[in-house]
Amino acid sequence: MLDQNVLFKSYLEGKLDPKDRELLESLLRENPSYQAELEAFKASLEPKTTLKEPFSPKSWIISIVIATAIVASGIFLFLSLSAPPGEKLYSKYYQPIPVDSFLSKTGNSKLKEGLEAYQAKNYPKAIEIFELVLTQGESDQAELFLGLSQLANGRPEKAIPIMSMISPDSESAQFVPWYTALSYLKMNKLEEAKTHLLKASNIYDLNQQNAQVILEKMK
Repeated sequence: MLDQNVLFKSYLEGKLDPKDRELLESLLRENPSYQAELEAFKASLEPKTTLKEPFSPKSWIISIVIATAIVASGIFLFLSLSAPPGEKLYSKYYQPIPVDSFLSKTGNSKLKEGLEAYQAKNYPKAIEIFELVLTQGESDQAELFLGLSQLANGRPEKAIPIMSMISPDSESAQFVPWYTALSYLKMNKLEEAKTHLLKASNIYDLNQQNAQVILEKMK
């Protein structure tokens, strides 16, 4: 995954597209700590006259880095010692997606390797593989399982922006509301979770009833 220093470098070199630049500048205005980190990074570059290896990261990677920072802001409730109600609901209802049907359909050997890592609950390895697949081209399945792997790896704030990039017309889109809702529940962001639970409750699949039950519990 693209780290923050590469994001800052791209910003300072003027390599972000206007939409990503606007999003980052909004984040910097609203979060003084990020502004301070940017200033520290600028200071670290001052002795250098040039940046030897220009790098233009893919827009989807930039967007994920920025969106992750935004989602992660205000996450202190998630870190509380006693499990908050949202995380309790997450623990009760979370189940990983069975991958057998995905394995049988894919002809991409690298994607298959990532799915097998996810199935084996080796989430760090799965994350690495799905990120590699996405550098080679768009893949709704890779985006879905990258988000799911981040969630299963305990990083719901990373899962949410990744899954939000999945095309609503793809087969993978049916899973997005439910697992986005679970991601927000894990962070105890109940109002955001409700929004996605409502969507999930209207999608006919195995999680429809669970979404309806959780909404009743949250009234």
